[in-house]
Amino acid sequence: MVAAGLVLIAGGVGAEEVREKLAGELLVTMGAERLASMALEQVRRNQDIMLKAAKLPPGQEVKAREMQERVAAVIAEEFSWAKWKAEYTQFYATTFTEQELKDLLTFYQSPAGRTYVAKAPEIQKLAQEHVLRRMASVNERARSIQEEYKSRTAVLPAAQVEAPAAKP
Repeated sequence: MVAAGLVLIAGGVGAEEVREKLAGELLVTMGAERLASMALEQVRRNQDIMLKAAKLPPGQEVKAREMQERVAAVIAEEFSWAKWKAEYTQFYATTFTEQELKDLLTFYQSPAGRTYVAKAPEIQKLAQEHVLRRMASVNERARSIQEEYKSRTAVLPAAQVEAPAAKP
């Protein structure tokens, strides 16, 4: 691995290109594509949960599901690994030095790093479920605040506007 980096430098490849290559290798080693795919699947599950929680009448539920499918397709397209891979590679290549990337690769290729990669999806799933539970609480509180403001504005008298007096 380190030898590959030395060959690249000796062959006239610049430091930026070396960092990009290392960053790409790091993302593969970290299982970034799998994590991105799992995150998209979790978004789908969250959409289903929110749709069920909305308790829409049957006719509206069908339309809402159709809309949800279209939105899900847009999300899948825009957040696909194919679209993000180059950008993520750049994020890592510009954030970390060459040595830091090498050190990260060493870690992720170690037994502890492989264990982390294997268990990261479960951590991600648990974290997303936690966020979803928190958002349910936030949404409930936001609805309460919204209802409070609706009731406040409903009791306000309409503005009285008098028409200007006609000129004789």
